[in-house]
Amino acid sequence: MKIKNTVENTIILIKKGLLHVFFGDLSSKVFRFLSMIVMTRLLDKEQYGIWNYAYNIYSLILLFDGLGIASGVLQYCSKERNERKRFLIFKFGKSFGEYVNLFISFLL
Repeated sequence: MKIKNTVENTIILIKKGLLHVFFGDLSSKVFRFLSMIVMTRLLDKEQYGIWNYAYNIYSLILLFDGLGIASGVLQYCSKERNERKRFLIFKFGKSFGEYVNLFISFLL
């Protein structure tokens, strides 16, 4: 019974946009990985060191990227059919995410 429920729940999630979110996130990570390879080939040692240092700072900041607010907003907005509720979720996520990012920027 549990396997059947799991399969049914997975099918429902796929219909609600799970694959869109998954492949969007995957393509973003693949693009970042490929850009590292390209930049390694294009820059000399000193320039690559500077670029990598800046990229590491950027990656550190992305760890805290609004504590995942953007991903949560994307997930819940893709599930919600009511346009008004989508807007309210988006508005909350945007304002709360901005406050969290502002707080994190003061910490760093």
